[in-house]
Amino acid sequence: MVRTLLFLCALTLARGILFMKDIKLKKSGTGLEMRTFDGKDGESYLVFRTSSGAYHTFVEVDAKEAARRCGAKEEGTNANTQTIWSALWSSKPQE
Repeated sequence: MVRTLLFLCALTLARGILFMKDIKLKKSGTGLEMRTFDGKDGESYLVFRTSSGAYHTFVEVDAKEAARRCGAKEEGTNANTQTIWSALWSSKPQE
């Protein structure tokens, strides 16, 4: 019984090792880090830092207001943000 159990463990380990040799390692990420900051002006800032040390900043805007500025047309007074952005997103071709 013990020998059978040891054999099964060894067989399982061998299969695992054979399987693992076919696994490709994931590519490492881009090193993109993200943090948010509250400005003295009351705005929220989203800041990205790249692996090369470059910083990119974005100011938070209300999602519905941003959609309006991008040309979204609200249908009815009960239009929710997801519906508005979904329509706007699908109306713009991917670049």
